[in-house]
Amino acid sequence: MGDLERSIQVGYFGDYLLAERAADTPWEVIYQAVDGRTKAKVTLKMVSSKLPPEVQEKLFKNESESLKMLQHPNIPKVLEAGHQNDRYFIAVEPLDGPSVKTMVSDKTPLPLKQKLLIIAQAADALQCAHEHKIVHQSLLPRDIVLLEDGSIRLHGFHLRRFEDDVRSAAEVLFGKVVYLAPEQVKGESTSPTTDIFSLGTILYEFVALQMPFPGREITSALFKIVGREPLPLRDFVPDAPDGLLAIIDKSLNKKPELRYATAAEMAAALRSLAATLN
Repeated sequence: MGDLERSIQVGYFGDYLLAERAADTPWEVIYQAVDGRTKAKVTLKMVSSKLPPEVQEKLFKNESESLKMLQHPNIPKVLEAGHQNDRYFIAVEPLDGPSVKTMVSDKTPLPLKQKLLIIAQAADALQCAHEHKIVHQSLLPRDIVLLEDGSIRLHGFHLRRFEDDVRSAAEVLFGKVVYLAPEQVKGESTSPTTDIFSLGTILYEFVALQMPFPGREITSALFKIVGREPLPLRDFVPDAPDGLLAIIDKSLNKKPELRYATAAEMAAALRSLAATLN
């Protein structure tokens, strides 16, 4: 066992005391931590050491550069980023609330109005990214974290690309496939409306506690994303308002040009509907 593994087991990484292992993904491990120099709480995002070194470096640069570039209330502030003990890490402001993934898994009882406003804030963050020509490309429910004050933080920009970049289908599929847009499944170019489709999928799951394109096998889910309409939302939420059906239908349109033109437009629709609810 190396020094790094021993240090993490006893709760330290460099200057950081690791208080809780908060999440594991194929590309990173996330810890809630304390900066030993300032005693401030932070969230420490460490690129997985299981990946090839060149992939680790690329994922680190994607995430750290994106977070530093995107100054927005719903995007985490970077406190430190670097390479230490053979690991790439990013320390950001504390992300110590539940993610949408956790709230779906736990069936957290939130009113529809609050769910709409959570997704609207995620759309605000995406709008900021899109204005900087960044497409998230791998949006997942775990990337949206609800803080105690009701605000959210959107992260997970490891697979982001600039609109004029070329990215292979294999790189895109490094993300979780059930949240991909049809154009990603088909290996076509992506755009800001790709993120809108993924956010629509997350909205559907958040409200229905069910995926819009379910499949026991990945191939089945991908086939439905490309060729089938989402399951009727009212099969799971009988009292879903017409406005919600309209938002989901528009954001999950197979044709990118028929989705919301911008994330800001989707956010406005979500807030307009929320304003009609108790």
